[in-house]
Amino acid sequence: MPEPTQDRPSELRAHFEELTLPLTRMLYGAAMRWTGSPEDAADLVQETYLRAYRTFSNWQEGDVTCVLASDIDPELLIELAVAKAMKAA
Repeated sequence: MPEPTQDRPSELRAHFEELTLPLTRMLYGAAMRWTGSPEDAADLVQETYLRAYRTFSNWQEGDVTCVLASDIDPELLIELAVAKAMKAA
């Protein structure tokens, strides 16, 4: 089977899901540790998957976990931390 390409979006999406969806629980667990909030963790995971999908066609063979972890948005983490601090104040 040929590698999925941007020319075949449904195949690209299916390949992305095949590689990344098994990691959702792990990613959510990490997001929960970072944010302490189920809603914020879900937002962070969703944003991470969006960022990862946008660059998926450029991924090289390798560890999908590392690629997903590199797509975690540090600015979003800061924004969530600030919002949490403002709620506590």
